[in-house]
Amino acid sequence: MKKYLLILMSLSCLSMACPNLTGSYLCEVEDDNGNLVKSKSEISQSIVDGYTVYTVVEEGQEPSQLVADGKTIVDGAMEAKVTCEAEKLVMEFSGSENGLDLLMLVKTYLMGSELVNDYTIEVSQGGELISDESMSYTCQKL
Repeated sequence: MKKYLLILMSLSCLSMACPNLTGSYLCEVEDDNGNLVKSKSEISQSIVDGYTVYTVVEEGQEPSQLVADGKTIVDGAMEAKVTCEAEKLVMEFSGSENGLDLLMLVKTYLMGSELVNDYTIEVSQGGELISDESMSYTCQKL
């Protein structure tokens, strides 16, 4: 019995490290032409098999799900991993294309009534860093 309680407690600790991002948000983001446009997003979350699952519905897009289980998912030349660290949803994308290596790290968290998205993007070739860019944008909770 104690063994099962310990397993349940450890699974619930995994889900507790994830932030509660549930809500509606209004974001101002740059489109492909460099223009600022407003976009509405809905985020809901649930616990499935002990892991936090985020469902994100962006205006005009199909819903997407993010499972914060720390497992690496391979899609062609790209890999993705979703985890939670210190009340932040952390998404890591890496891969190679056209001789370039790409690493993108996205940290999403709440700061007051704002949803904050911090991006770090590194592009390298042959082990040499070509580009290193960081950016951040916020969304207002509705």
